Amino acid sequence: MSDIFLSYAREDAARAEQMAHALESQGWSVWWDRRIPHGQDFTTYIQRQLDAAGCVVVLWSNSSIASQFVRDEATEGLNGRLLPALIERVRPPLGFRALQSADLTDWRGTADHHEFVRFVESIAAIVPGRTKAPSRIEPIAVRMKAPAPPIQPPLPPPPAAASPVSIPVPRPVVEDEPAEASAPVSLALLVVLVGCAAGLANVVQRGLFVRQAEAYGLPRALISAQLFAHTVAFVAGACLGGLVGDRIGRGRVVLGGLAGLALSMLASLAAAGDAPSMFVMATASGITAGALLPNLIALGTAGGPARLQIWTTAAIFVGQSVAGRAADALLVGVDARVPVAIVGVVVLGLVGLLWKTLRPLSRTGTSARGGFAPLAVTAALGAAGLLSAVVMNVFARRPSTFDTAFGLGGLALALVGAAVATRWGCRPVLMTAAGATALAAIAGMQAPEYFIMAAVPLIVLRVLLPALAVRCYDASVLASGLGVVLALRQGAAISDSVAFEVWNAGESAIGVAVAIAMTVTLVLFVFVREPRPTDSGGHT
Repeated sequence: MSDIFLSYAREDAARAEQMAHALESQGWSVWWDRRIPHGQDFTTYIQRQLDAAGCVVVLWSNSSIASQFVRDEATEGLNGRLLPALIERVRPPLGFRALQSADLTDWRGTADHHEFVRFVESIAAIVPGRTKAPSRIEPIAVRMKAPAPPIQPPLPPPPAAASPVSIPVPRPVVEDEPAEASAPVSLALLVVLVGCAAGLANVVQRGLFVRQAEAYGLPRALISAQLFAHTVAFVAGACLGGLVGDRIGRGRVVLGGLAGLALSMLASLAAAGDAPSMFVMATASGITAGALLPNLIALGTAGGPARLQIWTTAAIFVGQSVAGRAADALLVGVDARVPVAIVGVVVLGLVGLLWKTLRPLSRTGTSARGGFAPLAVTAALGAAGLLSAVVMNVFARRPSTFDTAFGLGGLALALVGAAVATRWGCRPVLMTAAGATALAAIAGMQAPEYFIMAAVPLIVLRVLLPALAVRCYDASVLASGLGVVLALRQGAAISDSVAFEVWNAGESAIGVAVAIAMTVTLVLFVFVREPRPTDSGGHT
């Protein structure tokens, strides 16, 4: 029979396997329901394992608190053997809330995680034959060779000078020891690369629409209508895609979005000169791109450290913008069908390459049960995104040299802002950017050249706004919240029509409108609560 019985929901199998391996590496035997022998009656066999186990560990998540089997198994441990652990930020079910639960929501399998060390100590106090778990400052020789002393109440870790081993022993290689938590970083890098590829795909496809319309003598109003259809479709795709991703798995929506984007690109090659077909392709690519983006960001950031969340989100938007500008510059004079065909095939190939990696994922290491994002946070961040879209569309009516020079300057400053945000938080950086934009707009009423300066902090605001959203939503509804915020940040019809009226009203009206919009944005950020950035920070 096993020392520990591990109870979990089927949706959390990846985290359960991680926990089982971590506890086994500490010297305990662990039983979980992947080890039921063939031919056994599973309910009888599980009951025998429950009765014989010295300790019952239950992993509470959105899935497990809704599982009658998990609650029944946890009830069996209420005779003093139950040790609960949170792998998602949930309230334990009624009947279990009086027990202190270990907070392992940001644990990634490492043996030296402070809360996991305390959790192992608690198990050692229940299961005979185990000592207090070693912490980082205890020499590995004590962990591996010293005989187990009698169980004592947990004490604070002794200082390094008080170690019983006077000569430091080099740490040997232990094959069964959990690996470092490199998976979130590698997943974040993969997410950034996929985001850049998706941004590049949108740019080359948009170039194809424009050139086909010009080649076949289609009116410019039709080109504008196609681009507008793409934007509106992006808004719808972002809202719906986020909700769907939180329910069926974000990895699946990302794969579906990439496949849809690639197929719409390849299909647009056959739509040359056919206005209705081009309109349909523009709409299809907008929907798939919108569904892909919030789920992609959620995959790379949910449950990760604050630094990783901020840098991943900023890198996606900066990378997409740089890739788009580079494509616009390099493809001048090139037949637009060639890059569309190449990028379409590459994106379709990514689906095959990433199928096994992304399909099981809903968020980093665990599954997510979706729901509507908190209304207050969504309203504040969404309104800030919409106001920034209005101001951005006002500035977009400037010459292209303005957009290129100050766009790249703003993107560089956004990376600096991301570095500052990892220490002080996104909200102070965003409030500073909104205030700087408002002041530059007021100055622009006297000297129009200051309007150009206003665009730089505005780009910082646009890039880091989704990073603040990542920091404020619970991981279980992260894609849903991001979808709404990104949809409003896109602005669509509202921001474009308002910007058109503001622009036509003249320089003074532009200064007043931008200053008011950014002042309101600054005030909105005051009401958004952001967790303090820490290296282990997950979500609130």
